Amino acid sequence: MTLVEEYRSIAKLAQDKENAEVVIDAILTHFDVDYDDMDLGIEWLYTTGVIDYKFRSVLYKGEDLDAIVAWFKAKVGVSDEEIAAAEAKEKQYVDGCLLLAKQYLGMGHVVCGTTYLELAAAKGSAEAAAQLKDMQYAKNQCMLGEHYLAMGHKICAKTYFELAAAKGCPKAAAKLAEF
Repeated sequence: MTLVEEYRSIAKLAQDKENAEVVIDAILTHFDVDYDDMDLGIEWLYTTGVIDYKFRSVLYKGEDLDAIVAWFKAKVGVSDEEIAAAEAKEKQYVDGCLLLAKQYLGMGHVVCGTTYLELAAAKGSAEAAAQLKDMQYAKNQCMLGEHYLAMGHKICAKTYFELAAAKGCPKAAAKLAEF
């Protein structure tokens, strides 16, 4: 993992104030500090001169995550330009995954399309996550339609197929054509 990636992951964790211990632990891990007790790790950073006495108290409190992340950014020497370049590269990756997912899903390759959506969602794409959720919903509705059709409940099955088709399920659309 590059320094920029490491900084971005720590900064992302620091967005939630509940992650203070995780953020501090990630910083300790960056400096190869491996203590079971976080306080010992902070003391090690102080005694080796990585942090000064003022910042030691900031780490102990763990309340000012913005200051902690800013210190880490300065300490590892990550510039705003490097961060912007990494974000642009990630956005380009996500856009590429979304484009490939659309192409593969359009050709009927659900497994490949889903894989690209999962890759984009793993990088934080809300659009991909929503599309995956819709696909899972459609799959569930289609399965319910099949289930009710097998039991002879055509009206109920048709309703489930309509719900699945509304989310873009080609299998459900084909079933609706049979009705």
